Amino acid sequence: MIKINFQSKLFNEESHQKIADELNNEILKLNLNLNSLNQINITENLLKSVLKFQEHYSKKEKGVTQGENGDAIAKVMDFIDENDQFAQEIFITDWVIFNLFQEDKNIAARSFHILHHELVHIHDKYLKKRIYTLEGRQAINRNRLDHILTIHADIVWSEFIAERLSWHTLTFEDIPYKVDHVKSLLQNVKSEIEKQIKGEEDHNYIFRVLQEETSLLLKIVANLFGMLDGLISNATEHENINLFQKLLINTFENSCMEDIWEDFYNNLVSLFKIYPDWNDVNELSDLCKTIRAFWASLGVYTNKSDDENNFYIYIR
Repeated sequence: MIKINFQSKLFNEESHQKIADELNNEILKLNLNLNSLNQINITENLLKSVLKFQEHYSKKEKGVTQGENGDAIAKVMDFIDENDQFAQEIFITDWVIFNLFQEDKNIAARSFHILHHELVHIHDKYLKKRIYTLEGRQAINRNRLDHILTIHADIVWSEFIAERLSWHTLTFEDIPYKVDHVKSLLQNVKSEIEKQIKGEEDHNYIFRVLQEETSLLLKIVANLFGMLDGLISNATEHENINLFQKLLINTFENSCMEDIWEDFYNNLVSLFKIYPDWNDVNELSDLCKTIRAFWASLGVYTNKSDDENNFYIYIR
């Protein structure tokens, strides 16, 4: 039984047990490894709840995603519990859970998919805790550039698998929204990096901006790939497969990812086919190469140096 912690006035106390029971019944059907899930926190103020948790466990990361591309509605946080064991908690905005119990089945389905996505993050982080060695996680005897790329690749993978394993609770309304988001980010990233290259001389600063801008784009693209690969792999009609494949081509045609999106997609699908039987973080190496190639296509090139703690940045 997963503990449900209510931090919201949206639900009266009499309904808490019923909601907790129904959530547990649905979650059990998902066939995910949730051994490390300590509890689900339903909160009326996601930022406040997450900041309190981060302060309590002295986390370097502060807050949740907020910005012009939208604010986070859920977040997974990990910690070491009182028994010195790896544990995780989900923080989720109260209206998401409230919508699960609405008469409109489409609204309820979309809300459950949000929860499903977060539960897959729990599953994935638990498995990777056992896949990745301490040396792999801390980049011992590895170049700093490789470590940076691996961090990005791992984040991208996490967003792919969160949708790939939850595809069956998707609603079709989610697809066009995600496509539109990707197309908007593709334009914004290309424009922003071109602006930085033309107006900024500090290569280190440009590289930081590059990472920030491409990180969100690649995460949302990975979400879309996870959705569509789940649908393509489980489509019963050839026409549907062609429809999803055409959607991918049309999304990236004439974009800043035109030359690398297929490699990016194939890297993620190849990783999924052998998941979770991975060889440490080394399995992410092809994905790292593709991310590096994407950066280069935007005009920012990187090369390793003899000093493993440093690397070279060249601007086109």
